[in-house]
Amino acid sequence: MSSQSAVVDEMDISPTSAGNSVPATIFERFAEILRTVRRNSSEIDVPAKVRETQYAAFAAAGFALLHVLLGATSGFGGVLGSTGHFLAAWVTGGVALFFGLRSQWVWVAALGLASLQAFYGVFTLVSAEMPTGVGPFAVLFGVMTSGIVLALLLRGDCYRWFVAA
Repeated sequence: MSSQSAVVDEMDISPTSAGNSVPATIFERFAEILRTVRRNSSEIDVPAKVRETQYAAFAAAGFALLHVLLGATSGFGGVLGSTGHFLAAWVTGGVALFFGLRSQWVWVAALGLASLQAFYGVFTLVSAEMPTGVGPFAVLFGVMTSGIVLALLLRGDCYRWFVAA
């Protein structure tokens, strides 16, 4: 009898019914984490000023995505410069997802990243080399949005909400 005489019928097993019901792809896992965070943060009574700050951080992250897409028209160097320039906004938007945790470290991380973005934007505006092909107005708009996020984070109601954990 040869070693290949045993034949098994093929079975189609979906990733979620494989026995442990764990999603198979990284995107499904990431979506599940986001759903859990959003569900948990909606159960917490988030003050209006904190919610406004969260929306501003999301808007800054959305603008960062738009800036990267506009930078794609100038080639790989433009995409690299745009991504590097607004990486802090992407991460600040991600930190805004965790605003429901009420941790002071979440507030400090958002404040530091928004400050870094504003500083880097101002530094880019006064330097001779612009890292992106979309011009100084996109960088100026990024500095303004990060400044708005900074101002919202520094409001007393927002600060006190994060400190009281």
